[in-house]
Amino acid sequence: MKHHLRFGIFFLILFSLVGYATEITDGGFYKISTTYTGNRSLSVENSSLNNNVKVFLWTETAVPAQRWKVIDAGDNNFFIENAYSGKHLQAQSATNIVQNEPGSSNSYKWSFEKVENSDDLFYITHAQRAGCLELANSPDIDKDGSPIRFNTKSASPEARQIWRIEKVADQKNELTPQIREQIMTGWKNSHFQWLTTSKGFWGEAEAMEILLDAYETTGKEAYKIMFEEAYQNFVSGTSGGWGSNNSKNWSWNEFNDDIAWAVLASIRAHFMFGDHPKSDINYLTIAKNNFDMMYARALYKVDNLYYVLRWKQGQEGTTSCVNGPSEIAACYLGIATGEDLYFQKAKMLYDSQRMHMYEPSTGRVYDSFDNNWASTYNQGTYLGAALMLYNRYGESMYKKDAEKIIEFSKNHLCNSNGIINANDSENGDFVNFKAILLRYVRRFVDDLGRPEYGEWLQKNALQAYNNRNSSGISRMSWETKTGESNEWNGAGAMAAVAVAMNAPIDLASITKDAFNTIEAGSFNYISRVHTQNNTSGNVMEIVDIQNGAYLGYNRVDCQNDYANKIELLVANGSGERTVEVRLGSPTGNIIGTVTIPASDNTWKTVQGNLSLTLKKRHNIYLVFKGNQNTLKFKSFQFISGGTDYVNIVSKDITDDGGSLIAQYEGFGTDEGLDKLTDNSVDTKYLVKNQSALWVQYQSTSRYILTSYSVSSANDAEGRDPKDWMLYGSQNGNTWELIDKRENQKFGQRKATQSYSIDSDQAFSFFKLDIIANNGDADTQIAEWQLLGELYTDPYTHDFIEVSKLSTEANLLEGELSMLSDNDPLSYCSFDASELPVNIQFYAPVPVQLQGYTLTSSPTNPDNDPKAWSIYGSKDGETWVKIDARSNQSFESRGLKRVFDRTNPNDYNYFRLEVTALNASTASSLDIAEWEFFGFHISSTDLTSNPAGKLSAQWEGKYKPEDNIDERYTKLIDNNKAGKYLADKRKTFWVTYQSPEPVRLGAYSLTSANDAPNRDPKNWTLYASKNNSTWTILDKQENQDFPYRYSSLYFTCNTTEEYRYFKLDVEDNHGEKSVQLAEWQLFETAVLGLNSVKESNFTVYPNPADQYVTVNTTQMGLLEIFSLSGEKILSQPLANHQNSVYVGDLQKGIYMIRLLSEHNAQSEILIKK
Repeated sequence: MKHHLRFGIFFLILFSLVGYATEITDGGFYKISTTYTGNRSLSVENSSLNNNVKVFLWTETAVPAQRWKVIDAGDNNFFIENAYSGKHLQAQSATNIVQNEPGSSNSYKWSFEKVENSDDLFYITHAQRAGCLELANSPDIDKDGSPIRFNTKSASPEARQIWRIEKVADQKNELTPQIREQIMTGWKNSHFQWLTTSKGFWGEAEAMEILLDAYETTGKEAYKIMFEEAYQNFVSGTSGGWGSNNSKNWSWNEFNDDIAWAVLASIRAHFMFGDHPKSDINYLTIAKNNFDMMYARALYKVDNLYYVLRWKQGQEGTTSCVNGPSEIAACYLGIATGEDLYFQKAKMLYDSQRMHMYEPSTGRVYDSFDNNWASTYNQGTYLGAALMLYNRYGESMYKKDAEKIIEFSKNHLCNSNGIINANDSENGDFVNFKAILLRYVRRFVDDLGRPEYGEWLQKNALQAYNNRNSSGISRMSWETKTGESNEWNGAGAMAAVAVAMNAPIDLASITKDAFNTIEAGSFNYISRVHTQNNTSGNVMEIVDIQNGAYLGYNRVDCQNDYANKIELLVANGSGERTVEVRLGSPTGNIIGTVTIPASDNTWKTVQGNLSLTLKKRHNIYLVFKGNQNTLKFKSFQFISGGTDYVNIVSKDITDDGGSLIAQYEGFGTDEGLDKLTDNSVDTKYLVKNQSALWVQYQSTSRYILTSYSVSSANDAEGRDPKDWMLYGSQNGNTWELIDKRENQKFGQRKATQSYSIDSDQAFSFFKLDIIANNGDADTQIAEWQLLGELYTDPYTHDFIEVSKLSTEANLLEGELSMLSDNDPLSYCSFDASELPVNIQFYAPVPVQLQGYTLTSSPTNPDNDPKAWSIYGSKDGETWVKIDARSNQSFESRGLKRVFDRTNPNDYNYFRLEVTALNASTASSLDIAEWEFFGFHISSTDLTSNPAGKLSAQWEGKYKPEDNIDERYTKLIDNNKAGKYLADKRKTFWVTYQSPEPVRLGAYSLTSANDAPNRDPKNWTLYASKNNSTWTILDKQENQDFPYRYSSLYFTCNTTEEYRYFKLDVEDNHGEKSVQLAEWQLFETAVLGLNSVKESNFTVYPNPADQYVTVNTTQMGLLEIFSLSGEKILSQPLANHQNSVYVGDLQKGIYMIRLLSEHNAQSEILIKK
């Protein structure tokens, strides 16, 4: 009876059609639906992008995966292409109808036979199959996913075989504002009420963050109102607790990660909205108070060195899920409060997480110390922290981490089509994991300009959209179709909102052309404004612009041109407004101000001059001032003109005491080469009759270059450099390109143009190779400056941590050890009623200074040091001034400042003498941290034994009349200031005879004072028992010494004992002479420990970084000693395989001893 009823309904439909006739045309798009029952259309299973995927019927949801493009195949046949996947409909058999890669065989060819007396009803036939396409008469005929097949055409009309084919608009596979709105509307209509009444915590906080994402990417007032309503519910009540109101004080919640998420929602709302409509809700105050409370109770120390946050109160243990969001929250608070201490907290937590819960080589973020499970949650938060710290500090490590994290996430948390399918559970804490990753992928795309990951977001957004149900809801697992009858979790269903809102609409606007129209709606960051579409409906306008509102536009690119004006398209009413043009942030440097006069609300352009000529690429913030009125803003652009001009800095790399050489000397003494680096644009280096030349600077240390500048001279612009290349080298022979510039113009005389460098490579040689000038026969430059950071090699470390501190001043607060506890929150307060205040430390080994740091205390800035000197002494009595600083300031609390000061001399005693404080009225000196970086030559090596004998192939350079002694004996005198120089030789060998056979564990070579091209490059270390038969212990090739007096360490653990050792240097770095300061050999029994020929335990990796694995056949006590005999670590071994943390060891050579019931065994360990 049921089928007869449907048959009658079908004929009623058939003969009462109203509408336009459907004509099947080449290139047209169509909806193909059944006339049998229900509003169901031809669909691809799960909107898949794969081949050989079933096609069936599913409830109509008006998405491209249910639309088909018809393409003429000839002979009244057509190919049918899915509008979403681009795959073609193929009949592989009568019952296997799939989508597949486009093909030309008959299995892909279809035809349409119009039903008599109808306009849009058709039989669908096939070039290879008999009969016609029908809805299979199966048990699932009334359900979504009901199959289709070929069958004999019925003699009389059969509803299952007749298809309604309706022409639809052309389908475009692109994310649009309309799609975003549809996905949000679907969720809002069914689930938003949950967010305004729920008493939950972390899931609700994350859902509110998604509403913030929606506002931040669209500016729609409706999303702001939704957030405010949800947040008001979230902080309601006067006291919190599970199942009741949360209140504004979240200390009742024992889960510290929950609090971090609520802080994030609060602090982001502060930036976007300023204030909540209810005066008793202050976003910033709530965020700060709760973060400070959580941080204070959750912070604890692991391995007696690294600080992390406790996941849950009342139990030990940490996870990425608490540290990651807390790092981001701390960065936001640092920006909001201006307190650098929050950034220091973020850095400290980030470093600890990086040490214990992150693989830098792969980008995998661990869930905890011993669980390497990767989730979209942890990948997302650590990505966000890396980006925010990179934006703050510019350190390449953070950028590299971000790139690795996002690369891992795309490769390991997605299916083969790039659709995110990790953490797809609809229940529990997983429901919003994806949203976290999506948020920070957007930030990665915006901040670093990586459109390929914007495409990845778009692909996921379109997949979520195509798998929605008829109510417009897409489930969290958008790899599969959302059902009609399921009640999806309110938070989980919001993940699709997150992907729609965080995916960029326009990839072309990721980098913006400064000199073409930039739509106001292409902002990356937004605060205290709303948006609306203009009358044509496709251009976003900015309205409701409050005083202090801002819009941030990343990556505004001037390319090779300059800009000296900005033009805005605005419509203003009564009341004058102004716009500040700022660089980098809403509080960044003001480079221009535009006045918007009162007007009649019609669109007009207004211009303003820039005080600083703009060039290259910048993040631009437009900050609006003046009382809110009817002002509307539609677009802006920069106007070409001017030149870049910066000031000469008072000290740069070329002032570090190195040497300057050039291809040509220069024109006389007044315009010679020395004028190129004299820190003055009033002098110049002039070369006559040359339009191309090179200049080279060799620094005394290695530097990582961050920028450089070139200054035009006083006259003759044709002499200015036009095209050049900047190279770097570690040895003066092998050069690497750092930067290349073409068609450079200097807009005025004595103009300094600066060029940024993004590199993490360190060099000690820098060459500016000028290829062409601007047309004159002569070439001239006023000034060439290099700016960068001092590079310290892997063996340089903080000696205060292993030294004894002392002071004669009265300690008012804290302990001296706090100066070296790596905690910016702890500090020492010294009585400074009488200056100077002296703080001193003794190093057990002679140290050569490379640099030091001072960190301001978290308290009163009046008590910061303002002027000081650093002294060194060999005996603690005779002191030499190494460095002096005056008029120094610390801009925020917990700020670490780095001071570079390379000194060639060794000292055991060092003193910090503070001579002035920040406020002249201050009576106490406060310092949080003092770090002192350097390196030393060990005096406990095998070659220090006076009974040993040294011989060499060449004696070395010796001229007593000139006081020159550079003979081979200098190799083992434990004094790196001396050296062995084999003059006019590129190779040499040297042998050492030990007084008795020893088992060698490691050796080191130390570079000499000058001439890096003389350094050994390739060598082999041999050992022998009889001085005739030699065994290779180690071989090294292409080695570079990072700077002068640097030591390179190498392991050569062997079970054999030898008496003779030979170092055979086979090549150097290019000069005709070879030299070396020190050669040291380290035996495994150097501490007097028992040595066995075949050790029963192994240590790997060696050299080590953070952990070593100790394999042993005997249980016992593991001890680690420094070469001076100091016990560093003691740890019982309870297993045959043990993991030992060595991350807090300083870099260098150590001895590991295993004490068991029967004997003591030792091995050498090198800490990287």
